[in-house]
Amino acid sequence: MVPVRSTVVSGSRGGWVKLLIPRSGGGDGRGGFAVRVAAFAAEFYSRLPEGVFREFVREPERREWAFTVERGGDLVFVRKRRWDEVEGFVELYHSVGRFEEPTRWEGLTGWDLVLDVDAELPEDAEGFLRELGELLRGVVRVCEELRRVVGLPAPDVINFSGSKGFHVRYFFESIRNRLRWGEHLGRGLDVEELVRGLGRGLVWLAEEGFIGGGVGELLDESMYELKRLIRCVGSLNAKSLLPAVPVWCKWEGSWREFRERVLDGSGLEVGCWVVRRVLTWPGGGLVEVLDRVLGLEVDVGVRGLEEFVGVWEEVQEALGEMKG
Repeated sequence: MVPVRSTVVSGSRGGWVKLLIPRSGGGDGRGGFAVRVAAFAAEFYSRLPEGVFREFVREPERREWAFTVERGGDLVFVRKRRWDEVEGFVELYHSVGRFEEPTRWEGLTGWDLVLDVDAELPEDAEGFLRELGELLRGVVRVCEELRRVVGLPAPDVINFSGSKGFHVRYFFESIRNRLRWGEHLGRGLDVEELVRGLGRGLVWLAEEGFIGGGVGELLDESMYELKRLIRCVGSLNAKSLLPAVPVWCKWEGSWREFRERVLDGSGLEVGCWVVRRVLTWPGGGLVEVLDRVLGLEVDVGVRGLEEFVGVWEEVQEALGEMKG
């Protein structure tokens, strides 16, 4: 394992996530895939602003945390950890549920409603961008339908998943009353059955066409298991080497403006906007890491769609070579 130094990259009240940053390389082709990815991830995380993970997770102390870490040239998955036990990660996950005893999944105190929308996207640059944009357009239409049919508010966060889809997050605080959480628990319903029933009910409505948007068949029903984990906003995906990046946050802008931007644009226009955000969030983001680790200068300032497709194609090729 490469030598490391320790630093805090995200925090609240003194910091709560430590990252072990390799002192030397890995991103230049030396060493195995896991070592290269760990070095790439460390470079990315070291550039994140203080507190960025905490911004998207309510009550981290009530969550189960999990992560992948490089050990002996392999990526190892570790779970059933508390928030203050997380360090040295390549990828970072947290539970959707909140618990009195999070590492034992006991005493459910809250549950964020998450729609996990994932699709098989084309591998070519233009096809990927166009279909990713069309997928987000469908996601926004679903959110609008949930407001109309079920009475849910606008989501708190929509983020690119880090791979081929989006996570729509409704924080427990935003939906507790609408889901009649207290009433259901007061009737003595089993909390695990409550979570499954509420989530799968929404999936069924989408699959049967009662909720429009055209992505019902793409919703992941397994998201509504009590022990389910989700990738933390800001975490890299070790397979794609892309981060989970927010494209909409309730505290950053108007839902109406975001909705219109997405629905009024073409699939390619929206897809280019999403990937430009993936490459630059927050601040320099992935662009700076690609330059430092892979020596790739990425010009995200190009205005034409055709030019940006070419930029994304270069990024895809560079990341593909790194993954081997």
